[in-house]
Amino acid sequence: MKIALLGAAPSSRHLAPFGDPDWEIWACSPPNYDLPRVDAWFELHLLARKMIPVNRPYIEVLQRHPRVYMNAEDKQFAQFPNAIPFPFKELLDEFGPWFFTSSLAWMFAFAIVQKPEKIGLWGVDMSAVQEYGYQRAGCHFFIREAMQRGIKVTCAPESDLMNHPPLYGLKEQSPFWRKQNVRRKEIEERLSKAEHAIRQAEHERDVLRGALDNMSYYDNTYCPTRLTPNV
Repeated sequence: MKIALLGAAPSSRHLAPFGDPDWEIWACSPPNYDLPRVDAWFELHLLARKMIPVNRPYIEVLQRHPRVYMNAEDKQFAQFPNAIPFPFKELLDEFGPWFFTSSLAWMFAFAIVQKPEKIGLWGVDMSAVQEYGYQRAGCHFFIREAMQRGIKVTCAPESDLMNHPPLYGLKEQSPFWRKQNVRRKEIEERLSKAEHAIRQAEHERDVLRGALDNMSYYDNTYCPTRLTPNV
């Protein structure tokens, strides 16, 4: 058995092996409601936050689907006829609590305990630093767990998830890092000058607006009005 884990990143979610019956397709996230094939859905959030008008097509897909893993403690659980309680406790007992940082991490752990031949990831970039930076470590942990258990792991080449982070304390020895550091300092200096120029321009703008307001005041207060033409 091979298990494909699908996130919603548009760079590769449609490149998953939908036409290959050797792969089971597991998916999460509302943007994936229109995928050509999903064998198992995972909606691990409380549904109250997802049951909004924009997600209606997604919710309808989940309500019709024969295999949907959900949080059994969710008050909305009964509204999904084929909902299956997700085994949070069993996975925590198996892997510990440290790396469950996203739905994909939970799905990855669940896939590992199925003992498949291969696990693949599509639509999983986690490249946005602010939103996904803290989630990457979870996926990296389970990639390593799978490999240590003899499970092959593959990832869409459009994603950089399989690249390990720079080695702390050693990255400074890299010529690429030194080149980047010099470039970063150059850009920071140029940015500082640009921001200073913006502040100067904004100050001049405010002075000129004040001068125009002053002229309008004088126009409306002191300019005489002639009742007869000036001959």
